[in-house]
Amino acid sequence: MVMGTRDQAAALLEQLSRRVETLGLKLKAEKTRLTHLDEGFVFLGQKIIGRTKHGKHLVYTFVTNEALASIKRKVKTLTGRSTTNLALSELIAALHPVLRGWVNYYRHAAAKRTFGYLDHYVWWRVGRWLRKKHPRMTWKQINRRYLNDDHTYQDRGITLYKPARTRVTRYRHRGARIPTPWTTTAEPTGPRADAANLQEQLPLERRPTGARMNQTNTPGAHGEPDAATSPKSGSAGGGEETTGRKASTGASPPTQRRPRCC
Repeated sequence: MVMGTRDQAAALLEQLSRRVETLGLKLKAEKTRLTHLDEGFVFLGQKIIGRTKHGKHLVYTFVTNEALASIKRKVKTLTGRSTTNLALSELIAALHPVLRGWVNYYRHAAAKRTFGYLDHYVWWRVGRWLRKKHPRMTWKQINRRYLNDDHTYQDRGITLYKPARTRVTRYRHRGARIPTPWTTTAEPTGPRADAANLQEQLPLERRPTGARMNQTNTPGAHGEPDAATSPKSGSAGGGEETTGRKASTGASPPTQRRPRCC
């Protein structure tokens, strides 16, 4: 995609064709053309087109008619008269990978209505397939035998897949926190991260009380004072050693304990 005039896009296309020829490849003329985004173009089975909505120019991705026709042909082939010798569970097992693969490929496009139409089409094809398999059964008997409480066909614990229930996720926002091949580390962003960076830049006397307490009091293991800073004193007579109490911030120096008298 090029943001510029048509002449600039044609010049870039000529450079691209020469670049591809150096690799031993060649652009196909029937699959390569210059078009405006508002006119749209087809890429990998998806229609990419720009539209204006609520005063904003947006880009939409739709499922092409050819892609929808291809999945309908596959479903029609599997639910034809040639497969009526199979059980319903076997037919559903054959339909599931076809439907799931197609739906998962187009789930990031504006395809919610398309999935609903495909769901309706598959449901009716399976229903007509059952009518061909059991010609002497009425619709009421077929529905009583194969439909569940959710009005979905099932057999032997296998339920028919419903494309309409697939969640469509479009325009995923990849923020700075998500690593990419070009960024090895992702720095945290937000109000809390900005406040923490500003607090680190302030002098010690201007920081909040909690920050000064955390930096001045650095206890050792299990909250005991560090061995290098804790004062020790020996007794005058018995040789018993006593340790000084932990000094608090802003308090007087620690006092020494006197030895007990006999």
